[in-house]
This record gives sequence, C-alpha cells and structure tokens, in this order.
Amino acid sequence: MIPTILTLAWPTMLEQLMQTAVQYIDTAMVGSLGTDATAAVGSTTTVNWLIGSTVSAV
Repeated sequence: MIPTILTLAWPTMLEQLMQTAVQYIDTAMVGSLGTDATAAVGSTTTVNWLIGSTVSAV
C-alpha cells in the first residue's frame, strides 16, 4: 500500500518542492530592491498559496 501511495504522491511532492524553491529564489532576487519590494513578494506568495490550495481542493 505504501509504494502505491508514494507512486501517486511523488509528483505532488516534487511540485511543492519546486514551488517553494521558486519563491525563495524570487525573494532572493528582489531582496536587493528594498523592504517594500520584499514585502510585495511575500504578500504575493501568500496569495499564490491560497489560490493554489483552493484549486487543489476542488
């Protein structure tokens, strides 16, 4: 049963890992632009997670 679950779940786990990496990279790239830009990336990240979670739940 566990191998079946892992077979089905690994694409989702990989996607979540990649999404987190992209958000860290976005924050690092914008970090040199100041606190307002960094805050904008942070708030956008929250909205992206909310929309993604809602779409995934449906």
